[in-house]
Amino acid sequence: MITFGHPQNRHIHHRSITMPQPLNPRRRPAQHRSRERVERILATAVHLTVEKGYAQVSMREIARRLGIPVSSLYQYFPSKDAIAATLADHYMNELNALLPQALSRPAPSGSLTPEALRERVTRLVDLYWEYYRTHPELSALWSACQADPALQARERASCEAQATLLAGLFGPWIQEDESGRKARALARWCVDTLGASLRHALHLADTEQAALLEQCIDGLTRALSSHLPG
Repeated sequence: MITFGHPQNRHIHHRSITMPQPLNPRRRPAQHRSRERVERILATAVHLTVEKGYAQVSMREIARRLGIPVSSLYQYFPSKDAIAATLADHYMNELNALLPQALSRPAPSGSLTPEALRERVTRLVDLYWEYYRTHPELSALWSACQADPALQARERASCEAQATLLAGLFGPWIQEDESGRKARALARWCVDTLGASLRHALHLADTEQAALLEQCIDGLTRALSSHLPG
């Protein structure tokens, strides 16, 4: 288990982190000692990313902070991007797991009132904001994903997974077109809009953050309500 001491204590269960090719770690941590080493590598990478920004972090700096030879670090991860991919996969999987808990499937299709819709959108925005706020390294990892084609593809896949979840949660209320793609398109728009807005909100003062979050709630509610049946 990785414990993050900065900016606050959090826990990551490494066994839940998966890494498809081509950015796999070189060594799968089967032994307890190896698992601990991987957890320390990931935690150190997070701390350095928050301190310096992803672009300023190097494999040599991670190894130096850990007090190990850089060659030992390369036994576990072939590159800094492989570390970023592991972390990004974990965060997206964790966020995806939270969505159904926050937005349980509603009662019958078409039964959603405008007030109930706004309440659920508010819960959605609050969930995303709390996660972004308590994981400041996410913004830096997102920037890293945009600079690398392989990481960018993984980020797009994660957004698609979130959109699929949201489409399933909001879909019963959406007046579909014949193609059946409206709920998914709206869900992807929600994911993209929220992500961009919340990354920006991280750099604002508290009062400005609150105003931006309210704007997100208003905008998403209007967009979804325009597609409700009846």
